[in-house]
Amino acid sequence: MNHLMKHGFKISLGAILQIFIVGILLIALNAIPVIIFISIFAAKVTFLFENNMDPSALYDDLGVGVIIFMVFFVIYLSFTIFLVNTYITNGLYRASIQSVFNRRVSISDVISLVFKDYLSILAVILISAVLLLPFRIFSGILSYADYPISALLVDFMIGFMSLVFVLYSPILIIHEKLGVWKSIQTSFKIFTKKFGKAFIGVLIFIGIPSVMFGFYMLFSFLIALAVGAVDSGIDGELTPLFFVTVFLFILVFISVIYPIVNSFTILLTVNYYRKQIRPHFFITEEEPHLQTTDETPSFTFEPHQAPNKKDDDESPSH
Repeated sequence: MNHLMKHGFKISLGAILQIFIVGILLIALNAIPVIIFISIFAAKVTFLFENNMDPSALYDDLGVGVIIFMVFFVIYLSFTIFLVNTYITNGLYRASIQSVFNRRVSISDVISLVFKDYLSILAVILISAVLLLPFRIFSGILSYADYPISALLVDFMIGFMSLVFVLYSPILIIHEKLGVWKSIQTSFKIFTKKFGKAFIGVLIFIGIPSVMFGFYMLFSFLIALAVGAVDSGIDGELTPLFFVTVFLFILVFISVIYPIVNSFTILLTVNYYRKQIRPHFFITEEEPHLQTTDETPSFTFEPHQAPNKKDDDESPSH
């Protein structure tokens, strides 16, 4: 466990660097459409004021074309965020796998991109979204029909099923070398055959960030209360101190807290998979010590198909 803590901080440093790379990438990907939109909007607003027109005429003057542009831009922005978030997931899983299975890791493992694995993880997320689309439509129908509790239960099921498909798929793709469909099938098999152990893995994946983010929110509130920023917001007069405090808390959360918590969450998830999940499904001749039951594993790899590994006692810790 000591090497996990040491590697966890190294992965966290890589994750913080990764966030800065992602930020620059997002700015680059969205700069041109943002500049176009701002230019169009500014020109329309300038025209409005120069001609002393009613502000309500701004909507009519913008025209359908700009509204359509805004809709497509929101879709484009969401897609670029999805792409870079998959890059973050790919890097953290890859580095965590190096730490857990090989007891070595470097910052480059976090920020480097293996395009084949990236596309496979991207495909898994997209396929799972398509498979769950009918349930999302059903949830929307329930909400529209004024059945909020039922819709909430369906949304909870959708969230859980999303984790079923994507929680272990990156490990199955990167470490076990499975294809997209095989990783989805195996993920589903993990939850059906070993539901108890798999569910504990879900609790780890959800519980750790929930607790840590809760502590951060409480700490942020106490700091804001101490400097008087909360009072300035509650009294109805939003002073510059309030906005500066909120901005700093958000900045620290995105650039420091989130990558650190995300790093340790995925690292512990991979470690739990290796100890509690993998022995029931993947056994190689090089890893007989990992088997915890007498049942026949679902998959058996030949030695030449598995990465070279050493026993835990013989593996160096860096």
